[in-house]
Amino acid sequence: MRYWGWYLVLFVGLLRWASAWGEPFTFDVALSELEEIPQVETSPFVSIEPDRGNFGLYRPGDPIVLSLASERDGYVSVFDYSPQGEARILRNNEFFVAGSSEKIYGTVTGPEGTERFLMVLTPKRIPDRLLVEAMRRPTKLRSLLGEDIHVQHCAITVTKERVLAPSFLRFDRVPQEVAPGARVRLRVFLGDEVGNALVNRRIQWEVSAGKLERYQTFTNTSGFSEVWYTAPALLEDQEVTIRASFDGDMVYGSSFEEARLIVRAERMLTVLELSPKAFHLGSGEVIDFVAVLQDVRGKPLEGETLRWRANMGSFEQNETVTDTSGKAKNRFFAPQVEAQESVEIQVFFDGTARFSPSQGYASGTVSGVGIYLGEGFYFLDVSNGRVKTNLENLVYQGDVGKGFSPNPVFSLLLAAGGFVEGTFFLSQPLQEGALCLWGKAEDRGTLRVYVNGKLSFAGTVQGGRGGPLEVQIVSLAPFLELGKNTVRIEFEPVVRGARYALQRILVVF
Repeated sequence: MRYWGWYLVLFVGLLRWASAWGEPFTFDVALSELEEIPQVETSPFVSIEPDRGNFGLYRPGDPIVLSLASERDGYVSVFDYSPQGEARILRNNEFFVAGSSEKIYGTVTGPEGTERFLMVLTPKRIPDRLLVEAMRRPTKLRSLLGEDIHVQHCAITVTKERVLAPSFLRFDRVPQEVAPGARVRLRVFLGDEVGNALVNRRIQWEVSAGKLERYQTFTNTSGFSEVWYTAPALLEDQEVTIRASFDGDMVYGSSFEEARLIVRAERMLTVLELSPKAFHLGSGEVIDFVAVLQDVRGKPLEGETLRWRANMGSFEQNETVTDTSGKAKNRFFAPQVEAQESVEIQVFFDGTARFSPSQGYASGTVSGVGIYLGEGFYFLDVSNGRVKTNLENLVYQGDVGKGFSPNPVFSLLLAAGGFVEGTFFLSQPLQEGALCLWGKAEDRGTLRVYVNGKLSFAGTVQGGRGGPLEVQIVSLAPFLELGKNTVRIEFEPVVRGARYALQRILVVF
């Protein structure tokens, strides 16, 4: 009875201790048992690890965290064995659900040497008597508790404060800038005060943004340790701090080093639209252009500088700045010319650190007053890839493309629902007038021409490739009116998918 009473008193003392690593009740274990703990068969289904790793270095007074995990249901008990052979219990028959984990927080008390921890998971609670016996004889766990238990152990190295040799960490070739999502190899060298490599020392890594492939590495035989870093995906530039640290050991003191790099955000695409896209002016006339700058998401870009350029004539301002809606206006002054001249307008956004450059275009004609009187000759031409015209209020629905003529010229492709419409003016009655069309169908379809809303022509257009001398002439005289006249050309496919390739038109009187 005295024997069992002693065990009962011991176990009650252990239960009072809970999990605070203060001064729990302890009892001695034979050193021969301690020496055999590393030989105890372990299980892959349970784990116990100190926060500084197995055999990590601690000094008396240092905080310590033990991480426990189990992949099996059962009751977990954790034993702590000091270097002198004193045993104490950290967990007593605590139930774990498969896949669960827990942390035990405490403070290292010493003495110097190797302190060991033993974790046991059993399918049933361990009776008090067997728990104490298992702690005293860890090498006999399976004979005491059965073969269906799971065991894991770890250790830490406890050392007193002492004068340590200095250590130094140095980063090796960190790039100044990287792109979002880029992978970069980071490498550090750990050495002593005269540059000798420190081998097999643990390096811990931290990063302020992005992620590391690993956060703990070890130096190789040359004192180097490396890890792969992946930069974050960003819309704006960001400075990233990378820190490598060595906690020190029984010979060398701790050290750390930081490196910085810029994650340079990829520039967002921009779209610059210019209106009007097509125009006709007389010598010396003016026209106002509006440029709209947006990012690829359609968000207006405010406060950005635009540059303007024309192959002839001049702008009121060489540079303008976009407003809150992304718009910038500029007035164009047509040059004085004797004959009709083609004008190309360009507006440029040079881009910034955040936004890519873009351009806008417009094209038109300027006519000399001695040659062009504004009446008697109107045209539309897309043969050079841009819509050029002196028709007023031009609107159209179609795409510009190649491949419908034996010559390498462009055409305006009118599919189902496609049309071209513009206006011209007459100041006196005319007895004659004609519309000349250069075009060919990609397949059979019906072409209709309306003048002032009245059908002046309807006919089938055959497929094929249009030559430069193939012209179709439509009489306009019966439909013309004084003042404003509107001409509209429509195409209706007979064969599904057919298109009409219109190269140019002339309205002549």
